[in-house]
Amino acid sequence: MKTDKVLTETFKITDDAVKLNVIHDLTKIYPDREKSEPVTSQFKFDVYYKSKKISSIKTEKLKILTVQ
Repeated sequence: MKTDKVLTETFKITDDAVKLNVIHDLTKIYPDREKSEPVTSQFKFDVYYKSKKISSIKTEKLKILTVQ
């Protein structure tokens, strides 16, 4: 997803916290259709504030069972 465009939405929760929604192209297929085994993926997001990286967020490992 490094080169893919994503839509981000931020919602202020408190003065110190925000909720971040990251939405990517839902029509894009990431796993190979030819593979029958599940694919494990993990997504990492770097958080910037005023052009300075302040944090990284990594999801848990996600198992993608099927491709439609």
